Amino acid sequence: MSADPKHDRSGRWLAVIASVVVLATVVAAVLVMDSPSVQRDARLDSRRIDELNRIVQAIDIHVQANDTVPPDLATLAAQPGQQLSIVDPVTGTAYGYTVDGARSYTLCAEFVTDTARVQARGGPWNAGEWNHDVGPQCFSRTATAPKPGSRAVASSAASSAPATPEPTASEPTASEQPAATLALEGEGLRIFVLPSGSARPVAFGTGKAETLAMLRKVLGAAPTGESGNSDCGATRVRWPGGLATWFADDAFVGWSLGPDGSGLSTVDGIAIGSTRAALEGGGTVVEIAPSSLGTEFSAGQVAGLLDSAGPDARVTHLWAGRTCIAR
Repeated sequence: MSADPKHDRSGRWLAVIASVVVLATVVAAVLVMDSPSVQRDARLDSRRIDELNRIVQAIDIHVQANDTVPPDLATLAAQPGQQLSIVDPVTGTAYGYTVDGARSYTLCAEFVTDTARVQARGGPWNAGEWNHDVGPQCFSRTATAPKPGSRAVASSAASSAPATPEPTASEPTASEQPAATLALEGEGLRIFVLPSGSARPVAFGTGKAETLAMLRKVLGAAPTGESGNSDCGATRVRWPGGLATWFADDAFVGWSLGPDGSGLSTVDGIAIGSTRAALEGGGTVVEIAPSSLGTEFSAGQVAGLLDSAGPDARVTHLWAGRTCIAR
């Protein structure tokens, strides 16, 4: 039986149409996709913004302890235990810094991309506070006011008050004030020593005994429990306040924080209960996608869950490193 010529012609036309569609898709992808050099430039500018963010956070801590901004970035970076990058990652030129007032200052850097273009093409999102054009760009900032009970506030009060009253039984004495505070990081944890604001990282890979000793000191409490997970070969140590630290091969490998976690946050201020807007405005590229756990996100090396996929969603879980989370 001979083939139907009409059927053959329609088949060929369908094949031609399919080829055209595929070719158009490939061309569109090429037109939208940035070149490797442009992608590299976007990553470098994202790194510059991240480093400026860390400088801002370190200045906030300095002001909370001293009631004034540091005279220069070199002084800030020289604090014991401080790990700050104050120079451009490519040129090695120092980031610009000028003091505008007791708590106000200006930071400057030179960028190689335009955030309007990069964001429009799906590149790193850094929120409006760090928007920049190509070339030198400066940002005016005002540091957070000193917290009640900080050394700066105490000094000011002591100088203006005629006498210092004795603490009552309900008021903690100076010796009872916490000597350090803990922050969450994608590479581990970080201890900020008060009132100097100097920082000490507790990086993944730190020995278990050393990690436990440091956390007992900074948290002022012993672990509440310890359990093993044979499926992933790690041990979870639980702490008051909801923090869990994970260990494998006698080393610190991860941390996690659940819905009952309180009082701990990343250096960008992300904590349990933070909004999606705060998460996406932290200066780090955020990816959000559904998973078997729920609405999962990643922000750099920190990951977690949101209570929904909506714009008003809030963070319910945080983790980093190896945490043996079942999927």
